[in-house]
Amino acid sequence: MALDLSVVSFRRYLASTRPVNTVDAYSRGARLFAAYVQESRMDVRRTPGVLMFFAPWLLHQRKLAPSSVRLMISGTRKYLEWRRGMGDNLPVFAKPDLPRPKKMPPIILQDAALQVYRRIVETAREPTRTAMLLFPLTGLRSTELCTIRLDQIRRDNEDPDGKRMVLVGIEGKSKEDRDVAVLDPGSLFLYGYLMGWRRTIEGSPWLFPSIRDAQKAYAGRTLRKKMGQARAAVGVPKLTTHVLRRTWTTRLVKHGIPMEEVAQLAGHQSINTTYQYYVGREPVGALAAKVQDVKIF
Repeated sequence: MALDLSVVSFRRYLASTRPVNTVDAYSRGARLFAAYVQESRMDVRRTPGVLMFFAPWLLHQRKLAPSSVRLMISGTRKYLEWRRGMGDNLPVFAKPDLPRPKKMPPIILQDAALQVYRRIVETAREPTRTAMLLFPLTGLRSTELCTIRLDQIRRDNEDPDGKRMVLVGIEGKSKEDRDVAVLDPGSLFLYGYLMGWRRTIEGSPWLFPSIRDAQKAYAGRTLRKKMGQARAAVGVPKLTTHVLRRTWTTRLVKHGIPMEEVAQLAGHQSINTTYQYYVGREPVGALAAKVQDVKIF
């Protein structure tokens, strides 16, 4: 019986171990690699340096950005490793020199932009409205937020008023569960949603059910599309759930919450991930002003 080494089979394998965004990206890399091999008529089994030619093809022929090229190469390498693990007689491929993307300053939404974002989102229909309002108040990824079940909502036992909510058992990219506190006024938004629109939906386990089929969770892809539509009004070059997640982590750190605890809340296995990719650094001028009173000699 012949091995099924298709990209479709590879995608099914990824779906059991990776989040949906990674599955989409890696599958696209595998498809592009298949297109390149067909176009170039290259014998993969006899060309260990095939990725050395594939990367420039992505950059110049497909006009992908350097960051996208790096992601497609990662997906292709995973695909080839999977094929080798399935028994395909492939060589160990040489790692290509990848273009380095120009590092742009991280986008952190400031107070004015956040207020504009809130005003825009509050005009949306449910469940889009509440889901988008919760992004900067929970720091959740889109796949995490969309797959929350009703039984994962709890009252915070530490809150004397009993009004603050906590989301429990959130499964992150590392497949480890964590609890996430909902920042104010998120609990108020969530309570109004549960007592209002969500109360009209019966028999669905999801906090944010799909509008077409309540037995399915709301699609993160839809939320990301809505986010892109609000970008111009908010006034930033890019508006994604990742930007709101970074804004959330930055606010926590600036409020004095230790980096280790922020990493735990964000679901990061390494504190370095939180520092390098999620916490916006202050400009040199602001930092210089803070250290003026430090005495060395």
